[in-house]
This record gives sequence, structure tokens and C-alpha cells, in this order.
Amino acid sequence: MLAVVVAVLSWRCAAPVPLDLGWDGQRWSANGQLGQLDVMLDVGSALLLRLRPVAGGRPRWMAVTASEAGAAMHGLRVAAYHRLPEPPEPPEPPESREPPALDAPARPAGPARSPVR
Repeated sequence: MLAVVVAVLSWRCAAPVPLDLGWDGQRWSANGQLGQLDVMLDVGSALLLRLRPVAGGRPRWMAVTASEAGAAMHGLRVAAYHRLPEPPEPPEPPESREPPALDAPARPAGPARSPVR
């Protein structure tokens, strides 16, 4: 518990570092470094984010408070939690497809006849 208190106090006392965080709908960037963003902690008025660089290397940790982000906080939270859909699986080659099964019995050829009563 003491470690948590020390970490919070250190974070609050540290001077904020300017951050240019961007999302183009496909990927995140932090000060020009591309990566995948993960929300590690969300306490309502603050987010702890981790950017995992595409090029490899150490992840970048970022704390963003509502007072720093202002009106952009809601949009940041929505975008940070957004996940892109998985790409569709490629279709099977035509020669490996099986013909569709027929569930209905085959009909006789010719015009339909109704029973005579």
C-alpha cells in the first residue's frame, strides 16, 4: 500500500510532459511514435495508458487527467476503448467447396398437379 501512495504522490508532483496523442481510426501515435494503445487503469477523472510501439522497444506509459484533456477527455476514452473488428477470413478455393446439401425431396419434372377429389 505504501508503494501505491508513493507512486501517486510522485505522479502528482511531477511536472506534466506535453503529449501529442493521436488516433486516425486505425492506429495510435504518441509524439509521432506509432503503436497500439491499451487502457491500463480508468478511474473516471484520469486514464493510465500504455502505448506498445509497432517497431518494438519499450512501451510508453502515459497518465492523462480530465483537467489536462479538458473537453477531449470523453472522446479520448471512447477512442481508447474502441477495438477494430477482426479481418474476415479469406474464402475457400472453389475446388475445395462441397456442393450444398439438399434438404427437400426432389420434385418430379413437369407442371404441378393437385389431387382430384
